[in-house]
Amino acid sequence: MAELFETAASWPTLLLVLLVFGFAPGFVLRLLVFAYPRSDPRRRELIAELYAVHRIQRPLWVAEQLEAALFEGVPQRIRAVRRRLQARRRKITDEERVRMLKELYQARKRMALARVQLDAYGGKPRRRWRRRSKPSA
Repeated sequence: MAELFETAASWPTLLLVLLVFGFAPGFVLRLLVFAYPRSDPRRRELIAELYAVHRIQRPLWVAEQLEAALFEGVPQRIRAVRRRLQARRRKITDEERVRMLKELYQARKRMALARVQLDAYGGKPRRRWRRRSKPSA
């Protein structure tokens, strides 16, 4: 016990111990949970589990969670961002939707008119004669 007090008597050593076993595990873990999507329940679970782990084991436990976050959380986050961007690209305003429906209606109307004209001429397409312009000399 006396050795512990002697070791703690050194200010740089005491600050390093406080940093490694006190501040750093919680800070690093809170940065790691940002790797998971917001709706993922692991974000809250990891922070709650941190305080259930013994203080001496916390730095190693946080390092293990770093590995899990890199290989599980980051790919999930990337997929979520891709889905959000694709949904944004697919989003069509109401004005564009109305314009597209009008164009579709006009195209169907033209197709129906063309079918009627084909039937009127015995199923053969009607030729439209155009005057050819005279070549310039």
